Amino acid sequence: MDDQVTARALVCAIPKGIINSWLLKQFTEMGRQLTEATSILKPGMGPDDAHKFESCVEVIVREQARSFVEWCFNFLEPSKVHEMPRHVDYQGQKYRQLKQKTVHANILTRFGNITLFRATWRQGSRGCTISPLEKILGVEFGATPGAQDLLGRQIAAAGSSQSRCIEVIGSTTFVACKITTFKVSTHVRTTNARISSGSAQAVFACGAGAGLVCCQTQSGITPAAYRRGG
Repeated sequence: MDDQVTARALVCAIPKGIINSWLLKQFTEMGRQLTEATSILKPGMGPDDAHKFESCVEVIVREQARSFVEWCFNFLEPSKVHEMPRHVDYQGQKYRQLKQKTVHANILTRFGNITLFRATWRQGSRGCTISPLEKILGVEFGATPGAQDLLGRQIAAAGSSQSRCIEVIGSTTFVACKITTFKVSTHVRTTNARISSGSAQAVFACGAGAGLVCCQTQSGITPAAYRRGG
């Protein structure tokens, strides 16, 4: 088919002019919020006020970073579905375009959750559906590679308890999370590591029936996405 392309060819570069325009608006708002935050710094202030000020600055700046990541990831794909090819090829399989973009909310990043509005393609009439944008970004079971790295490093940290992992990840991303354990069986599929059957692993739960597990590989301890019953 003349309009068939590989999935990885679907993203487009973001023009610097558009980036600068978006950042200008965001920085104006961020400047206003930071200015308001300085009202905490006044005569008679103490350590608690200094801590409150730093916390306010962190929340403001991190939200701007989260918003920027979300905007960039969504801009990579054309806004209109009809502007993209009707058919794509992914891992040797052919997929046909669905008519409307769909929403994938609560994708965990280093800066918190984002929402992707992405086009999807389906294999045949009733086959599996893929989002090339998520494949390109490396989104696995609700988490970006950056989030997976953050989780893996924290979970694998020497002497870091599960409760401490939850505390640090939550304070870093402002996302509520939990860590559980599961028994590895033939019904657990990992995306970037092999886990021995019968072993117990710590799991960061980031979605229904899915999550990230800390695994030992030749290159060290790394996070691997998993799905129960997959």
